Parts: sequence; structure tokens; C-alpha cells
Amino acid sequence: MMTKKHKSHKLAYSGLALAAIAGVLYTYGSDPKRKKQIRGWLLKAKGEVLSKIEGVKNIDKDQYMKIVDDVVKKYTKIKSASGKEVASLKKELKGHWKKIQKEAQTKK
Repeated sequence: MMTKKHKSHKLAYSGLALAAIAGVLYTYGSDPKRKKQIRGWLLKAKGEVLSKIEGVKNIDKDQYMKIVDDVVKKYTKIKSASGKEVASLKKELKGHWKKIQKEAQTKK
């Protein structure tokens, strides 16, 4: 059973994911098939980042950046992912550190 604190934590990270998705989809234009593929990568990457973050009791910036680097590294190996798309994914996820930091401070 999820506690109120846990639900709040999940909602904050869901907002992070939506912002990342919107940013990358805006960047990569109008091809619906491509947007769907990128959205899939983003959702999967976001899930992996969130899963790893939840396992860290007191996360700091270096830990968060390493988690993002490790998760995004997998996407560089996908043949259909351009370097620019992967870089954008990484930038979007890393750009949300301040939100993660605020949430982590609120948790304490």
C-alpha cells in the first residue's frame, strides 16, 4: 500500500517525465512514427531513472547525474537513435536535477 508521501514522490517524478517528453518531442518535429518511438524511449528511460533514484536514500547531484548517464548509455547502442536524440534525452533528464533536489529535501 502506497503512503501519501510515496504517492507525492511518484507524482513529482511523473511531472519530470512529462516535461522531458514534451521537450524532446518538440525538438524532433512532426513525424508521428518517430515521435512515438522517442516517447517510448523517454518513458522507458524515465522509469529506469526513477527506479534507481528510489533506491538511494539521500541522493545528491553527482549520484543523480551518474544514474542518468548510466541509463542513457544504453540508448546510444540503439541503431535507430541518433546521437542528437540521445544527447537531448540526457540533457532533458539531467535538467530536472533541481526538481529532484527539492523533492529529496521535502522527503527529509
